[in-house]
Amino acid sequence: MTSRQKRASRIVAMRPSLRDPRLAVGIILVAAAVALGIYLVNAVDHRVGVWAATSTLTPGSELRGNVERAEVHADVASHYLSAEDEPRGSVTRTVGKGELIARSATSTDEGQEKTRSVVIPLGTQLPQQASRGSVVDVWFIPRATPGSEGSEPEIIAADAIIEQVHTAGGLGVNNHGSIEVSVREDNVAAVLKALAGNGVMSVVPQGGTL
Repeated sequence: MTSRQKRASRIVAMRPSLRDPRLAVGIILVAAAVALGIYLVNAVDHRVGVWAATSTLTPGSELRGNVERAEVHADVASHYLSAEDEPRGSVTRTVGKGELIARSATSTDEGQEKTRSVVIPLGTQLPQQASRGSVVDVWFIPRATPGSEGSEPEIIAADAIIEQVHTAGGLGVNNHGSIEVSVREDNVAAVLKALAGNGVMSVVPQGGTL
């Protein structure tokens, strides 16, 4: 046998065979490492779908047609409405655009307090902190008549929700625009009476100022 043949024989002899226990152990270790890596990646970033608001939602707003899917970590997903279920019901508090819909902020109770939307022309400047979704008190300020001091201002709709803000379209000094607010059904009569009365209406954000 030549020296070249001897070297070839030694190389073949050194190659691990499928029956070599060292090769089997190596394959097992590699497979275990890959499996562990996949498990850790999934465990660290396991995200699920929940619903988020596509625009600011005021109390009573329906979820259907006003939400989109968002991804959150599985550890906190139980606090929000799952995107695996059809969105139904309405919100019970103001939910900002892009905000995840918390289970505690929704209701499917058909008997919940009913509200109505009313457009109110403003007699005073809208406070800066008052915007869509703000909770405000609606005030009526009677105008003084000749020979009298007029009546005291009064709240005609507490806990109203601003749905839309319409800016003033004219140049008048007293043109402060109008707002669309959601008021409780039992406050509608008082609001309509004030709209027909001799006075102006104003809103005060809860915790805010005129």
